[in-house]
Amino acid sequence: METNQTGSVHPIQFGFFLKKNYVKSIVEGSIKKIGRNMLSLQFETFKDANLFLNHKSLNTNKYKAFIPAFTITRMGIVRGVPCEWDEKEILENIELPQNCGSLLKVRRLNRKIFEGENSKFIPTETVVLTFDGKILPPKVFICYNSLPVDLYIYPTLQCFNCCRFGHTKMQCRGTPRCYKCGDNHSSISCKTERDDAVCILCSGSHFATDKKCPEYARQKAIKETMAKKSISYSEASKVHPPISKSYADVVASASSAHSGPNISYSSPYNLTSPTKTSTQSFRKTVFMKPKARPKNVSKGYDQKTHAELIQDYSNIPSFSKGCLNNYNDLSEIITKDLIISIIQYLSQSDIIKIPSNDAPSTKSFLTNGQSRPSSKPVSGDSMELPEH
Repeated sequence: METNQTGSVHPIQFGFFLKKNYVKSIVEGSIKKIGRNMLSLQFETFKDANLFLNHKSLNTNKYKAFIPAFTITRMGIVRGVPCEWDEKEILENIELPQNCGSLLKVRRLNRKIFEGENSKFIPTETVVLTFDGKILPPKVFICYNSLPVDLYIYPTLQCFNCCRFGHTKMQCRGTPRCYKCGDNHSSISCKTERDDAVCILCSGSHFATDKKCPEYARQKAIKETMAKKSISYSEASKVHPPISKSYADVVASASSAHSGPNISYSSPYNLTSPTKTSTQSFRKTVFMKPKARPKNVSKGYDQKTHAELIQDYSNIPSFSKGCLNNYNDLSEIITKDLIISIIQYLSQSDIIKIPSNDAPSTKSFLTNGQSRPSSKPVSGDSMELPEH
């Protein structure tokens, strides 16, 4: 509901107007203010809503009634449609699945390219389809080809003149606001660098046109909520509260982190769902008492143990031609009993090799299970140690 009168219309005053003109079937409590001079109301049946559009009392009081398009239509996006086709050819060759409303409108999306200082728009293979009703079909058919249909979400537009959202610079009627420093002047003449920037939307240290701004993430989330729930901008903006810019609110939100999680739109990568801030405060992190050392844990670096491992080996006995100088030096390293045990084991073993400088012998040995005289003398005497 919209009025052409100067000033804003009061909801109760408009309700009195409906009651005076005997407009029936209005849902109790459905009249809401959704703009400066706009109201919304709901009827019990769609027939009563259609009849109210042509009510005689509306023109008399300069009221204009209409049904919002987002409540009776659904918009989907389809990719892969040839660029050479116009909207008429698409409507003639497209087929819709069953239990789906009729196709009301076809709009092709264009891409902006720059050629030097000039820019132009070229068509893409993506089209936006507007369906009658509240049901969005999962796919459509074009010349025996199945094309999936995705939910269309309105783009997030931002004005470079006033830094507000919902319109462009060519449509702006507000006063200029600098997106670099936040003052009331044009951004063209401002020489503020990016490091010294102040966002006029969230008071952050970035340009107001930066995609990482929390307000940009909020606006994008509002557009997604509008498309998914088929509601107006004013209703979707209540789902996503505005970004606070005051110091008191920042301190209050930080103190409330101790009692529960705080919802924030500070993440630029997760736009569909808000992120949770950390519940650990700065004071708790800095002034926390050190924890006791856990028990039954292996020691770390020990200087004393390290010194024992790298002790001086200057007292090792010197070698001469591969042998120790005397027997006493050998006894200091290896015990005498160990040497005796090793030699006795080697003398009794069958795999010991006969030294090449052993005395000749006339004994023979077996080869392939047969005895033959040895062509090379071998020693048959075992080695023994002298008694000590």
